[in-house]
Amino acid sequence: MNLKENLSSLKPFLRSIKYNWLNKSTEINYQLAEILNKVEPQKIYPLAYIVGCGRSGTTILGNLFSEHPHITYLFEPYHLWSNIDIQTDVLNLFHLGSSKLLMDLSDSSHEAKQRFNYFFQTKAQKNTKLIIEKTPLNALRIGYLETLSPNAKYIHIIRDGFEVSSSIDKLATNNDYKIAGKPDLNQWWGVNYSKWDILANEGKKVGYYSDEIIYLKDNLSKGVYEWLVTLKEMDKWRNILNNNLLEITYTQFTNQPENTLKEICTFLELEYPLSWLNKVVKEVRKSSIKKPKELFLPKKMCDDFNYYQKKYGFQNIGKYQ
Repeated sequence: MNLKENLSSLKPFLRSIKYNWLNKSTEINYQLAEILNKVEPQKIYPLAYIVGCGRSGTTILGNLFSEHPHITYLFEPYHLWSNIDIQTDVLNLFHLGSSKLLMDLSDSSHEAKQRFNYFFQTKAQKNTKLIIEKTPLNALRIGYLETLSPNAKYIHIIRDGFEVSSSIDKLATNNDYKIAGKPDLNQWWGVNYSKWDILANEGKKVGYYSDEIIYLKDNLSKGVYEWLVTLKEMDKWRNILNNNLLEITYTQFTNQPENTLKEICTFLELEYPLSWLNKVVKEVRKSSIKKPKELFLPKKMCDDFNYYQKKYGFQNIGKYQ
């Protein structure tokens, strides 16, 4: 076995150490802060969230803003969320048990808000004017986030449903991301498909294609379901969030990165230094995804899929099963 293979075989163990350390050290730090009466942060920074169905371009967008001189960027801090409220751990990375995806105002608590402020605000770096958090699943938790950070802003990125579901299908099927001690972890759907089970069960309860979920047998169609539920949840909040919500498409972002980044900075009330803008624009690349030639879906899902595709200017359409 060569060096590259040795390193590859070690990755699952290193990931297990990383996740355990992040989770435990986060809780220990909070407990120490409680003892020292330092739970309340001295300064509260404004917050913004990058949301959207996973595989929609949230990562590349977030990475660009991580280089902004006045932004503290938090990339998918699952360990922070699990320490704020364990029910957010839908992938079961830190526990085995019940979790929630569609979270609203009733899921919050005083302790959750206190933990949220401590974990997020103490991450602010020098010269920070804004904290940006990126966890795609938060698109399903807008009501919950509003209780934690009432004045937050949201950047919602939407991508072609064919491309999103194809990317989800590839990740969930190849399942290359392994963590030692979690043999049943699926890279996309979590331990024992926990995320899918929660999404399907909660979606069914609120009426998202309740009679069609049973027909979703593969990762491709399940990926479409997540894409649709994400868009429908954002539909619920669009008018409520009003000026605190900015929506862009992945096509708009990759075709006109400079204009899009300027628009986002203006929305966030941030300057866009030319040194930063010129650098990050060059980092924007269109990703090529092998899309299915045809996508067959149950009737209601297919109708809504095609509706959203047309609404956001995407050309591909689904067909009835």
